[in-house]
Amino acid sequence: MLRILPNLEVVVVSELSRADRLMLNSFLASVSDVVWKLDQAKLLDAIAQGRSEAEL
Repeated sequence: MLRILPNLEVVVVSELSRADRLMLNSFLASVSDVVWKLDQAKLLDAIAQGRSEAEL
């Protein structure tokens, strides 16, 4: 389960699989083991590599 905060941080509130963590790392900037932040450059790079925003 994820919680999305108003400051665009995504916080993991329950255990994630390795695949889910890899997906988050492809779209978001890692802040800590359980927090990622929406990053425009990383998001655009993932889309340019053929990933879909629907995956996120």
